[in-house]
Amino acid sequence: MTKSRTRLIVSLGSSHLTAARFSYCASRGLVLEDYASRHLDCDYSQQDDWLPALSAAGEVLRNMGLTGEADLIAPGFPLFLKTIKVPVVEKSRQEVAISCEAEQCIPYYMTDLVWDRQIMANDGIDLEVLLLACKLKIAGELCQYAVGMGLQPLSLRSDTISEYHSFRQNFPQNPANTLLVKIGARSSTFLYPKTDGFYYRGIPLGGISITVAIAEKLALSFAQAEKVKLRMADPTQPGALKSEDPSSEIAMGESRNFMDRLSLEINRSMAHFCRQDANVFPQRLLLSGRGALLPGLSDFLKSKHSLPVEFFNPLENVHLGERVDAVKVKREGVRLGDMVGHAWATLGSQDSLIDLDLLPRPIVRRRAFERSRPFFLGAACFLAFSLFLPLKHFRNASVHYQEQLAALDRQWAPLNAIQHDLADTLGRIEVVREKINTFEPLLYARGSWSAFLSDLQQRLVEVEDVWFDELQILNKENGNSGSQSGLRLHLAGRMLDRENPLAKVSSNVQNRVNRLLGAFSESEFVNKVVERKFDASGRGLLKFEFTLVMNPENLL
Repeated sequence: MTKSRTRLIVSLGSSHLTAARFSYCASRGLVLEDYASRHLDCDYSQQDDWLPALSAAGEVLRNMGLTGEADLIAPGFPLFLKTIKVPVVEKSRQEVAISCEAEQCIPYYMTDLVWDRQIMANDGIDLEVLLLACKLKIAGELCQYAVGMGLQPLSLRSDTISEYHSFRQNFPQNPANTLLVKIGARSSTFLYPKTDGFYYRGIPLGGISITVAIAEKLALSFAQAEKVKLRMADPTQPGALKSEDPSSEIAMGESRNFMDRLSLEINRSMAHFCRQDANVFPQRLLLSGRGALLPGLSDFLKSKHSLPVEFFNPLENVHLGERVDAVKVKREGVRLGDMVGHAWATLGSQDSLIDLDLLPRPIVRRRAFERSRPFFLGAACFLAFSLFLPLKHFRNASVHYQEQLAALDRQWAPLNAIQHDLADTLGRIEVVREKINTFEPLLYARGSWSAFLSDLQQRLVEVEDVWFDELQILNKENGNSGSQSGLRLHLAGRMLDRENPLAKVSSNVQNRVNRLLGAFSESEFVNKVVERKFDASGRGLLKFEFTLVMNPENLL
């Protein structure tokens, strides 16, 4: 017998809470085993009332036993869905490039979002990436309210992507030129499926726009206006709106206004898709969502766009279980495309699967820990049992070793005293070594001064008739007295002009002095000669001053 798999899927719609349990086996395919739906009793136009109304409607799930692990499907209005182009980069930089592009196109701080992405196509130049995002606060609240209904969220999915999966299952050859129009309570989406994904456009236009307009013109509350709209939308039911009813004309007028706006948005969507791909030519319209049941909508769109208009039936390839009310499910089947699509994506086998999940990371980590908890408990029990006998053995061995340790402590006492004396001696040796190290630079500098002065004397002898009157150590250039770099020596002296002892010095003396300074520049102790000054006013003597910038590699 073929083993079947089951999945509980809960759609957190804008106006309805719907839950369905699906099973799948190779022999029967996808089977709808259980189904429950509850209308939300709230003002759909107020987002703050939506989540509490969902929680209140969750009672129907508990009554039918539709609790436990479940996949959640969020409506389109709190989600951000967009396809972006990202340049092809190296695999290691791909995630960074996608994150940067996502940050540019999503109008919220990334830290405030939970988001996911999937690469849909790669033409060698650009990557086509599908982004799905939701505010972290909203995603967390959805999961929190779901837990209050007795659910354990496994994932948080997009109704648009799930609807696409349902379309691909019903049309496995992915017929081109089909525009799927889903009309919800608060928003509408336009999907144009293609081979590697879909073109998408969402607008904040839904069934509540009719309700709000009726409430304003008839001065009714939202709940009263919603009842008027529902009476107008289903003339076959008891209490349907009659033509002579004063509110009938207004309700029908607002219904026609809604159709006109929807038709205009269909044209805009077609133009938007054509700008992305010149081959987009819709040849038929598929209507989905509860708003598609608006009386006269299909005929109106058929006449406006000269295209065949059909209702999308996601249950075409789905078997109904024994506990399911077939009449109710088929009547509401037009708005079950997202749940059926996700069931096919998770239980069946589908090509071109788009797997984007907005379940907040803290919940993912908590669920991973909960799944691992039985393993940890089993491992802890096994560890405790496996350690019992060794612990008993080690306890007996510990007593024996403690006795030996006490004997060693008695033997260690004399050696410990010797160790302390040795540590003190080593400390004194280290102090002496540090003092010796402080004298080493002085000894080296002393030798360097002797070599430098000897070199200086040698160069004076080579030039002859010259002597120094002054040698002074100047401050370092960097002002750091602890560094040898930049040491400067100021020297002042005189040179005798033997040929003209009673007259002003000749140019020959000047050349000799320059030769002397040049010789100093060639010394290994000198980097350069600066601040040269000459005084030739004396008779037979040339006074000179200069500064030597010493070579820091030869410490003085």
